[in-house]
Amino acid sequence: VLADFALRPTMAYSMIDQIGAELELADRKITVTRASGRVGGSPVQLNGWIDGSDWDELLWEFSAQGKRVPLVRTNDLILRSDVDLALKRATVEEVPTLSGELNFTQSTYLVEFDPMAPRVASGPSSQPPYFSITTPGIADWEFDVVGKGDSFFRVRSPYFRALVSANLALDGTFEKPEIIGALRVAEGDILFPSVRMELDSGSAFIEPTRPNEVQLDFSGIAQVSSYVITMEVEQTLDDPSVYFSSTPTLPNSEIVRLLATGGLSGGEVGAVGVYLGKGLLGVGAGGVDSSLADRLTFDVGEAGGRDGGNTFGVKYR
Repeated sequence: VLADFALRPTMAYSMIDQIGAELELADRKITVTRASGRVGGSPVQLNGWIDGSDWDELLWEFSAQGKRVPLVRTNDLILRSDVDLALKRATVEEVPTLSGELNFTQSTYLVEFDPMAPRVASGPSSQPPYFSITTPGIADWEFDVVGKGDSFFRVRSPYFRALVSANLALDGTFEKPEIIGALRVAEGDILFPSVRMELDSGSAFIEPTRPNEVQLDFSGIAQVSSYVITMEVEQTLDDPSVYFSSTPTLPNSEIVRLLATGGLSGGEVGAVGVYLGKGLLGVGAGGVDSSLADRLTFDVGEAGGRDGGNTFGVKYR
């Protein structure tokens, strides 16, 4: 019987405490009759067995269940999930396999993203799924895990906000895992200096035929004065391409000027001041919960004034 054990937290893992278990050893077989603990404050239950009749060919079967378990916790990312996983090797011929489901729950990612930056960051330097377990004796174990979540992932920056859904499958071996599926934007917007552009569609996906690339397919639309501006993001996360177009047609330099100032005459610098203020004050970052600033929207030039100039509006949701 074990009671009140704990592990110290590390940079990679949350606090694991309140560890308790009842184990039974008989005929070289250990059976977990009851085991539980808290991972980052979330309860996790464990049960199973390990058979040591042949020390060269151990057999085992374990399962774990938990609610809102923090799988990843860093300074800028919290990924939580309901967990229902099993690790099994019931026969000598069987390859050890981690299988089951992850049902993602409320999670948050704080990201540095500026839509008016002169260049777009190239993204992670490694290939999906960005991890590999090379420990001898474990590297050839296999994955068979499905991960799903509906509007669970909140992405926040001073200039970008989105609510994301996921449908992913993790296969392959521990050394060479493969993740297939997509992250889709349920709702989101990009805050340019003069206007808020709504994302009408967006996804980042990995196809079986291109398992080492995250492909992008995003589009947004906004109205600035009498112009309708559309944006499309394509290609891959490592090498994205961003395209702007307008109706009526404008050259790209004037589209950027519209997004930056709200007009084409050069006198609309106030919008840039409001935009920079959003970044300094953290408008839209909002932490885990929506703040007062998260509900404020500044719109410049959505409609023409009676004197032909741009209007300035503030909206509180």
